[in-house]
Amino acid sequence: MCVSIEITNFYSNYGTYLPVIIIFGYFAVAAGLKYIDEAYDRLTLDKKTAKIIAPIIILISIAVLMVDNFSTIFLTAYLVAVIIQKKIDIRIYKISLIIFVFLYVALELYKPLLSSIVLFMTFLLLILFDEQANAVADHYFLYRDIKLSPLLAYIFKFRILVLIGAIILFFMNAISQLYVFAILAWTFGYNLLIFISDNERMPKKMFSQRKHASKLKWSIKDA
Repeated sequence: MCVSIEITNFYSNYGTYLPVIIIFGYFAVAAGLKYIDEAYDRLTLDKKTAKIIAPIIILISIAVLMVDNFSTIFLTAYLVAVIIQKKIDIRIYKISLIIFVFLYVALELYKPLLSSIVLFMTFLLLILFDEQANAVADHYFLYRDIKLSPLLAYIFKFRILVLIGAIILFFMNAISQLYVFAILAWTFGYNLLIFISDNERMPKKMFSQRKHASKLKWSIKDA
């Protein structure tokens, strides 16, 4: 039984531009969320910029979900997962959760809820598992004190479990290929910010090491 979600007024209102809007929206939201995470959690990126980005990605998210039913499910599931795990404790996300849930219910009143709820719960569980797996990978690369396959460690680090789940759902005829590409763009946006953040972190780490070495050198001379 196919439980695919139809794209809202796909060609009648937006023509061939809708896939581009959706894919770019997923990329921008993922990159924005990761920027905020890096700014507040790892302190490698600018917090002032993160505060500017936060309302922008909420507006992009709302714009995407207003034109596409599946995005309502996916983005709401992601937002709920983020708040459940307290990954981003910003008031705007709590407010936006209320907005998302309201729009989700409002949009779903016009069609059967069952298939949407199944997809919502599937992605919510995938995202929650992905978050936990990513935490395991971070611990592995930082301390190397747990047994984990290097392949699995990199899969967990680069957060591709949701993408793998989307590919499986595509072959089950649960979602269309458009959403596989949209989630691929989401994954790319997320990992692009990891790359940028790591490059920001490396000079700071090197500076800290040189500063420590300099202090050690002078302390030896004084002795």
